[in-house]
Amino acid sequence: MSKQNLLQTATVIGAIAGVSFLHYHTATGHLWLHQLFQRGYYVPVLLAALWFGWRGGLLAAALAGLSYAPHIIMEWSSSPAYSATQYIEIAMFFIVGGLTGALADREKAQRAKLQVTLQKLSDVYAQLQSSFEQLRRADRLSALGELSAGLAHEIRNPLGSIEGAL
Repeated sequence: MSKQNLLQTATVIGAIAGVSFLHYHTATGHLWLHQLFQRGYYVPVLLAALWFGWRGGLLAAALAGLSYAPHIIMEWSSSPAYSATQYIEIAMFFIVGGLTGALADREKAQRAKLQVTLQKLSDVYAQLQSSFEQLRRADRLSALGELSAGLAHEIRNPLGSIEGAL
């Protein structure tokens, strides 16, 4: 694992831990804060999906869901309807992580394909430039040959006259 991947992994885990800490340490009376922190789990899920593809998105969704589920059980067990919506939110973590990761993987594959095409075009352009230089050189040599033939003809005419006079 590269240093960048380790840093990104640590960022995702740290963000999930931070959101969980805030979520668990906010009184349930502050419903709007709970809603805000609950939506905060999407940030690391999306980051993991963008950085690591669908597998990363699903792993981050699982970690976010595992971090959030005990809170649902502890705090909202007295309200089954609200508790059910919270479990649906965990399912949404998986949907968002998987879809975003799949799109990120598709974009990476497209970028790699474009990179290969760019390399091929660059090679063809270099060959074209080389052919163009050879064509220009051949054109210059052709012009030099025509000039030489014309000069030889012009020199031979007076020499033929002098030879005839002699």
